Amino acid sequence: MSKLVCNTSKAYNGTKELHSVRTEISDPEKSMLEIILKEAEPLPYELKELEMSDGTIEQEYDIPECDKASVLNDLYPFDPCPKLDEELFDLHEQKAFAVRDYRVIRCRKRNMVVSPYYPHSGGMVVDWMPTEDTASSSVVVKFSK
Repeated sequence: MSKLVCNTSKAYNGTKELHSVRTEISDPEKSMLEIILKEAEPLPYELKELEMSDGTIEQEYDIPECDKASVLNDLYPFDPCPKLDEELFDLHEQKAFAVRDYRVIRCRKRNMVVSPYYPHSGGMVVDWMPTEDTASSSVVVKFSK
């Protein structure tokens, strides 16, 4: 099984020479989550390939519907954790989605919650916003100990 996890673009290295720079979809968000989430063992679910809009392949867990609430509760890095029947807004995709449609990817030795639109536009949990109907007064980051 071959895996292409990053795409390559060109950038200047400060000396006006062009060199390859490896970039990842949602790299800034993944870097933020690396600070919030500690490294973790893989979840006990099958990993499958997830084709991204840029042609790269990432790894996504196949989580049974009966486990979705408990997995979200365990992995969601903020308080309060949304309920599966809530609707949130993905900043990258600029669309609302049902929380129950979230995904979990295995990335950087962590299990990361992402938007159902992640393969298309890279929306991660840090890109989720309340809709007008679900707006709350505050969100708190839960740091792992």
